[in-house]
Amino acid sequence: MTPQDTAVLVLAAGLSRRFGDGDKLLAPVRGQPLAAHVAATVAKAPFADRFAVVPAGNQARASIFAAAGFQVIENAQPARGQGRSLALGAQNVCGTPAGGLLVLLADMPFVRLAHLLTLLERIGEAPAAASLHGARRIPPTLFARQAFADLSALDGDAGARSVLGRLDPVVEVPMAPEAAVDIDTAADLEDSDRT
Repeated sequence: MTPQDTAVLVLAAGLSRRFGDGDKLLAPVRGQPLAAHVAATVAKAPFADRFAVVPAGNQARASIFAAAGFQVIENAQPARGQGRSLALGAQNVCGTPAGGLLVLLADMPFVRLAHLLTLLERIGEAPAAASLHGARRIPPTLFARQAFADLSALDGDAGARSVLGRLDPVVEVPMAPEAAVDIDTAADLEDSDRT
């Protein structure tokens, strides 16, 4: 699979409940908002389509992605969980000719383009390719078109992991520990500036 065959979906509608005050995705990390890192990484490759799901009315988040060439999808019910955001994104991708959907999280700022391209190279005929951190599957995750319907039907907190569990085989691509950093709390944010 190539970038030109692939749509990207960045999930950026989380409510950041564990972060404390302020909008986690707007917090500065190495000189730019947290969410801007993943947007900039994706913008380096010629993906067929780029989508980002943000909470309805959050113009600051929407602006970050729009400036990087993403189509912004508003989630009017972000409290329903990540599954809802993933479904909204997948429903939009179903209307494109993309053969693959690469799903990333906006709070993982250090994902490398090389890793995304490796997922594309390795998927082959499999229905999915997942990043591997230790023994655990984590985003970014690449889904072949055959999984789009299941992704479009998600809701609540059932995210991509519930779909992955029904697919076989799933190609697993090890991820560098520093690239797997997921910022959930203010302490995580402070640690990220020291790595």
